[in-house]
Amino acid sequence: MKTASRQHYWTLPIFGSFIDDFATWLRHRGLSSSKVQQHLADLQRLAPWLLRRQKRPDDLSVDDINDAERCYRLRVPSLAAVIVVLGEFLQASGRLKSRQPLRQVKPRDYGHYRQLPVFGAVVDDFAQWSLSRGFAVKSVSLQLDTLRRLVPWFQRRSKRSVEAFTTNDIAEVRRFYRLRNPQFAASIREFGDFLKARGCLSPTRSSSSTPSEKESARFVEHLRNDRGLAESTIRGHCAYLRRFFRLLGIDQAKTSLSAVQLSDTDRFFRQMSRRCSRTTMQHVVATVRHFLRFQFVQGVLREPLHARIDTARTYREEQLPYSLPWPELQKLFQTMDCTTPFALRDFTILLLAASYGLRRSELAALSLDDIDWRARTIRVPQLKTRQSLLLPLTDEVGDALVNYLRDARPTSASRHLFLRQRPPAGPLGPPGVAHTLARAVRATKVQIKKTSFHGLRHAFALQLLRQGVALKSISDVLGHRDPNTTSTYLRLNVEDLRQVALPTPEAGQTKGQRDRADQKDEGCCQHRTNRRPAGTVTRPSGFHSFLATRCVVIWLGNARLVVGIAKRSGFCADWTWCCIATIRADASLPG
Repeated sequence: MKTASRQHYWTLPIFGSFIDDFATWLRHRGLSSSKVQQHLADLQRLAPWLLRRQKRPDDLSVDDINDAERCYRLRVPSLAAVIVVLGEFLQASGRLKSRQPLRQVKPRDYGHYRQLPVFGAVVDDFAQWSLSRGFAVKSVSLQLDTLRRLVPWFQRRSKRSVEAFTTNDIAEVRRFYRLRNPQFAASIREFGDFLKARGCLSPTRSSSSTPSEKESARFVEHLRNDRGLAESTIRGHCAYLRRFFRLLGIDQAKTSLSAVQLSDTDRFFRQMSRRCSRTTMQHVVATVRHFLRFQFVQGVLREPLHARIDTARTYREEQLPYSLPWPELQKLFQTMDCTTPFALRDFTILLLAASYGLRRSELAALSLDDIDWRARTIRVPQLKTRQSLLLPLTDEVGDALVNYLRDARPTSASRHLFLRQRPPAGPLGPPGVAHTLARAVRATKVQIKKTSFHGLRHAFALQLLRQGVALKSISDVLGHRDPNTTSTYLRLNVEDLRQVALPTPEAGQTKGQRDRADQKDEGCCQHRTNRRPAGTVTRPSGFHSFLATRCVVIWLGNARLVVGIAKRSGFCADWTWCCIATIRADASLPG
């Protein structure tokens, strides 16, 4: 290339900074000097088109190259071919930016969405955030359409930008469209999560809070700071309290808190009893009691109304816990299809629940750091008791976890063990864990009447009880702080309860006849063998495990560890605990 021509191309807008590199790259590809000269001349014709779109040398993207190629494809085919070559050069040299998410979602009218009155400044970031969470392009397009149609809603409420949004604004829109248009409500929820992630959403609206919101905020602060309740418990109290305020009409100034009477609470209890069971009504009554006690201590109420409210009557162990049938569970695991990532994740969740009796909240809280592959233990964070439990990692569970982590777990920076397979990407919550059992029962057509996920925990406890494990050891494995909580599973072991049941006297027998019948039964018992029917755990030598001599004890500093030996009996989910030992830091190790 001549010096005069080279200096001329150096002064080209947009392309002058890398024109020499482009010419060298063309020569390395085997193009002649005349062909290189022609390509450079075509670039000179392309520069005004990019200048009208206010493009800079370091601002060229895949979308710009595609738009230019589409514009000159029919008008000047030779120039369109040069644009394609230019895109390949910029891609190889790392100067080409990736495709913009908004233009990927809305390739034709992306400029219109950038000029939206309220959401125009954040639509690019929202599109990129939604795509990164695993949403399809069509789903993100529907979310952007929802924002476009919600512009008049926020303009009528004097909202000019997203910086003025509060949590109450998002909740109000969701509440309005929840039944009218569920698709709108779902898109608004995702947009609210996006604003929370960016820190643009104000938590409260203190200037225009209603009286009920102010009282709820004061009560929540009392429950959190003074009583130390968990956030889930506080949310339950607030849900019942909002209904109580709605009945009283505090926001409409129908009744003030200082004028609350027992007749108001009775009216509220009658209304709630139509939809709640007696057990749930105990929680409703407890919420009203706590609130009235708090108002009395604060001096709002003159009389201690909380002391005059009686709770709903319930009886201890009036209902049996539901236990899933163990043979049907074995059939469920044998017939599950684990060829897809979705099914393999569900299989691993159900296997952990059936093998250790874990709650759904405990499974959702498991992380990759909770599994110690070298020590072959798994640490279970118990959210209900705020403690951790160490359990042995059996071969079957370890193999299932390896298969899940290798073939089914999505690539993610999250340390949670179980992740969502559907968008939005993230950890799997307790409701998602609970749905795995019902989904597996529908897929396998196994005859399980009640698909309660907690029934897996009951089935695990009953299986240990039938294998002869002591009640205290079962309590330690399940994480019960009170062994009496575990005693309710004794009522499920019907086969053993039949052995201790007294004979029913026949109708019309006198007392002497019944005594002679009892003596006859005692004489016959002396000649009976010590055999027991199949399924019982009572042994002639006492109530103990048949492999109690084989025990493994692991001592990890001050950690409390429940250790056992698992015996495989032909199926990965059909293993039984042979020995369980509970060790504490202050206990002495056996010799």
